[in-house]
Amino acid sequence: MNYPAKSSPILRKCIRNAALVGAVIHLLGRGGPSYGNPVATGMLPIQLGALGSMTGLRSKSDLFSFFHFASTGKTVADHGRTVESFKPTGEAFRDLVTLYVTTDGAGTVQKLRLVVARSFIDDPSKGIFAGDLVKSFLGNAAAGSDDDNIAKLAREIAARSMMSGGTVIIARPVPKAPKPPSAAYMTYAGKGATQTLLNRGGSIQVELANGTEAGRPVLEVTESPVE
Repeated sequence: MNYPAKSSPILRKCIRNAALVGAVIHLLGRGGPSYGNPVATGMLPIQLGALGSMTGLRSKSDLFSFFHFASTGKTVADHGRTVESFKPTGEAFRDLVTLYVTTDGAGTVQKLRLVVARSFIDDPSKGIFAGDLVKSFLGNAAAGSDDDNIAKLAREIAARSMMSGGTVIIARPVPKAPKPPSAAYMTYAGKGATQTLLNRGGSIQVELANGTEAGRPVLEVTESPVE
């Protein structure tokens, strides 16, 4: 890597870190870093959380527009429902994340389930990207406003991921996390029991739970309408 003439050690470190972040983003398959997304940065309110249709989910969710999730197959469930699985197209994290979307016969989304390998979340260097993905999943698909419990958890995950990960250059101040960590965040971190959060209108619930899939520890984040 070529550095500017007479550059300081601090500047060189910043350039190296910026290059590393860019490389990981490229491998993930994203169109750009999360701080370029006005929803993720807080420049716009987190999007309204009706699960809606599969078409609507594809058009509004960061999972498809930024993380470039692509279908990996469908299975037929009970009562005429279909479960379609999606993974990031980038090879770096493709095996670490799976999104399951359950739809009814009319194509209406009944449930969203994001499964993230704990090794991805707990990795000191890659955990910031896992946090960004889970935050986007919460913010785009479930939050009914920018200050309900789901939105607050999304921001807490973003803040703590940035504080615990490697050096990242951003144009905005690092968001502040509540003290002590919330119970839902502790579940995200693998240290708490299953937690359920409701959006402001009480129409959508989000459950965070730690479990196993394919023989490895995972975090499951499930979004569904309140019945």
